[in-house]
Amino acid sequence: MKHIIITGTSRGIGEALVQKLIHADHRLYCISRQNNQKLTDLDSSLQYYSFDLRDSHGIEALFDELFQHISLDTEPEGIYVINNAGVLAPIGPIEQNKTEDMIENLQVNLIAPMVITSHFVKHTKHIKTDKRIMNISSASS
Repeated sequence: MKHIIITGTSRGIGEALVQKLIHADHRLYCISRQNNQKLTDLDSSLQYYSFDLRDSHGIEALFDELFQHISLDTEPEGIYVINNAGVLAPIGPIEQNKTEDMIENLQVNLIAPMVITSHFVKHTKHIKTDKRIMNISSASS
């Protein structure tokens, strides 16, 4: 079984990735602030985690929970993480942006992928299987 962790699955690229990756040999772990009921209804092997990536301190507990499920597979074919979540705001001249908006942008677009990558490596370094990390960004962010 391939285990695939995907952030930002409530809409857009993340939602499309989930739709493409649904397969009998895949276990998908979807992370986004809002649950995407359309995806949840598609496949029972999909697990949805409502989580706000601005909470970088909570990512460790989230990954501990994810890997409790993944560790039940004693011989995984592969374990992957796709860092897709992102926020666009703030837009405009820097002197007009609110500090809290700039911090939120960095939390979701930079810090969360770094923390996720760190915990992914921590949890998978002793597992002998194919492991990959994909970071998605857009021209908008």
